[in-house]
Amino acid sequence: MEVTLAGGVVVDVATRDDLAAHHRMLAELAGKREEGDYVPLFGSSTAPAGIGSGPLVIPLSPRSPAAGRVWALQYLAIFTGDGAGAIIANLNATVLIGRSPIGPGGAHPAPAAITIDPQEVVLPGLSVPTAGGIIVPGKLLVRASEQVYAVLRGSGLVVGTVYQLAASVLEAEATREANIYL
Repeated sequence: MEVTLAGGVVVDVATRDDLAAHHRMLAELAGKREEGDYVPLFGSSTAPAGIGSGPLVIPLSPRSPAAGRVWALQYLAIFTGDGAGAIIANLNATVLIGRSPIGPGGAHPAPAAITIDPQEVVLPGLSVPTAGGIIVPGKLLVRASEQVYAVLRGSGLVVGTVYQLAASVLEAEATREANIYL
């Protein structure tokens, strides 16, 4: 509704019905989060011979949200295949969102060939295993053109050990509203 003030100034004012419609839309968006929207993801990499102090890349599977979808990273954990609980000395992890160095074929590149884009780093300096997992702070969205992956480095890497990455994401349709409210 428009109101004209003195001097010909026109002000757009929301009516009661406009506000009610806006509140219904917000309630609908908030209510859309159902158990099925939370998706568990998993990935693992085995430290190959000659890995030295790394880096070792662990991609999630699936690597990206489907076209037209977006993920909001909620929780993650990095651990070894045997589930050992003690923190490994001289080993740390970084979680990234961007272009994983592991291509579609899944072959792990040689450590010297792995470069990290600092703009993709979202959670640096994590211990391995992550004690109790991590509730992801803030709003970390993953779009269909991006991947979530972890990079492990340090002299604590052990050849033949399976390192694992588990995550939980909230999946939604990639809309303007999802970018705002997830």
